[in-house]
Amino acid sequence: MPRPRRRPRRSRFAVRALAVTGGGIAIFLAAWLQLGSCTRTVYMPVPPDTPPPRPEGWIPPPSSAGEGGAPSGQPGAPNARSVVGYNMDFPGDWTWQPPFIDLMKNARVWAAGCRESDRHCDGISQLSLDDHGWVRSLRYKDHPDQSYPYVELVVLTFKGQPGLDGELWLTYEGQGELELTNVNIVSREPARHKIVFRAQQGSIFLRITATDPSGNGDYLRNIRVFRADQAQALEKGELFNPDLIAYLAPFGSLRFMDWMEANQEGLCSGGPKQGQDCYPELKGKSCGAGRCVMAGVWSERPTMSQPSLLARSQFLDNKQPGLGVRVGGYPVEMMVALANKVGADPHFNLPALYTDEYVREFARYVSEHLAANLRASVEYANETWNWAFPQANYVNVKGRQLWPQEGSAWVQYSGSRMQHLCGLWKEVFKEHPERVRCLIAPQTGWPEMSEAMLDCPAWAGKHPDLGPCHQGADAIAITGYFSGCLQQKQNESKLRAWLAKGKSYVLDQFFEQLENGDLLQCSEEGAKNSLVDTLRLYQKYAFMARARGLDLYVYESGTHFDYDGKDQSVEGLFVAAAHDERMAQLYRRNLEGYKEAGGTIINAWGWVGPNDSWANTDNLKDLSHPKYRALRDFAQREPCWWERCDRSQR
Repeated sequence: MPRPRRRPRRSRFAVRALAVTGGGIAIFLAAWLQLGSCTRTVYMPVPPDTPPPRPEGWIPPPSSAGEGGAPSGQPGAPNARSVVGYNMDFPGDWTWQPPFIDLMKNARVWAAGCRESDRHCDGISQLSLDDHGWVRSLRYKDHPDQSYPYVELVVLTFKGQPGLDGELWLTYEGQGELELTNVNIVSREPARHKIVFRAQQGSIFLRITATDPSGNGDYLRNIRVFRADQAQALEKGELFNPDLIAYLAPFGSLRFMDWMEANQEGLCSGGPKQGQDCYPELKGKSCGAGRCVMAGVWSERPTMSQPSLLARSQFLDNKQPGLGVRVGGYPVEMMVALANKVGADPHFNLPALYTDEYVREFARYVSEHLAANLRASVEYANETWNWAFPQANYVNVKGRQLWPQEGSAWVQYSGSRMQHLCGLWKEVFKEHPERVRCLIAPQTGWPEMSEAMLDCPAWAGKHPDLGPCHQGADAIAITGYFSGCLQQKQNESKLRAWLAKGKSYVLDQFFEQLENGDLLQCSEEGAKNSLVDTLRLYQKYAFMARARGLDLYVYESGTHFDYDGKDQSVEGLFVAAAHDERMAQLYRRNLEGYKEAGGTIINAWGWVGPNDSWANTDNLKDLSHPKYRALRDFAQREPCWWERCDRSQR
């Protein structure tokens, strides 16, 4: 599985209307803008001075700090009243946020080497695996007179992640021969079934060159790879990397959008397009004679019983690996376990093509295993309005089938699927409906189109018993991004001119633009996308939410720099700004402005990595980064302010 540098670029302003006609909104799908673009149709003023009454149960934000600025949170876990959440990093063996003690649980899928004598070998279809995905034999499963020279997987891509630069242990059960590539072997202890090694830079392959030599079924299995200093925790049954748990400690919500691979396409199973990307209903994305395997089918979900927990490292059928792999990220069991471990409300992004069975079984597991004091947030897919992602094109096709002439068909269809999804969840949670928070997530930068998703008049007109789509929700979920258009191409020459005047000057100008948006032009007139603009949008959407009796919720927030130019000095400027103390100040102002608007949970965009303007910190051990400190400090000093928000009192 190739390593994406980061997830696809998105924007809260990714789509725009070029005309409004008497017959409805006519949408012209101009080229969608990459993440961080600051296009928007019109400048939205602050809402009227006399908004509709606040919904029942709303409590005005109190002053959270007592005398001397001490936190005033109630007893309980340190994050029991945290309003700040975190988006979990995209999964894979390359991550700077390794989630598990056992690195095998984040490894890639098994693949075999092929002998030159077998010109038809594909390295997958003849793998001989047991029910749990371990290699039983190197012999072809259907032709035991032939064999693979080895079977291997990538267990780690080492880039200098702290903790992974020390001694690593490999332990196993069974008999056979194991090799590790791109490592320095410290010792081999066959009697203890143990190899001690240190990683070198790059991908580390774990290779089986012989297994079950006596033919008595004692094949290599239960292989584990882990840090020597975490051996004791692993033996105690701990699953999660303690560094990750410490890093997540301040946060009261964990959004699993990337951990559920909500933006990924499916994979073809069978036929001439085997293994290629696919998506039902989309032109050019069919599998022909094969089948498109998509997330949302319960029987094909990722499970906890395989060597790796990643769906794309698990075969659909271990007896027929040639059918391909699963899709859908990590198992629900693991995400619930992490939420329980951290004491944070989980945020699940259910697949765009969910089946009712999938939703019910998923919700049932959550209801039975999520800690009773935690509340599950539920979102339909991710940004179904955003043309950067296949799910937006999918809901557009489905919406146009229902309402061919309706310009907002795609967001109305998306709203209807959210409504149905939440109905299924609340059916499962009917004894405790307060433990579910259903989210409807329109496009933040286009308030007019947001209302089409919230109210879905075409859908509601055909289904008066269900009513507007927002009636199935508990909160409007928006973004809280800001960039000041600094990353846009037309401003690159201005940034170079600032750089020429020295570091102090360029950073002064940079932060003035980021906060207020007064110095540079944006690609669309009147759209500055500064922090000030984002704070206005909080007020706008708080007004829209109150008018519908809903809470306000932010699913992603933070700076939004997607500079794709070639100038390293400009790239370095974005990195330097991310590490500047003024970045912490703007993050604090963003959080404070959201609190003023009366919002509830605000999830920060999650990324960890060195020399990266997107990152909240350079690595899990560095908790001094301005972004991370601002998030942590606000979470600790500003306890939640709405009814039943204290997780220790639920």
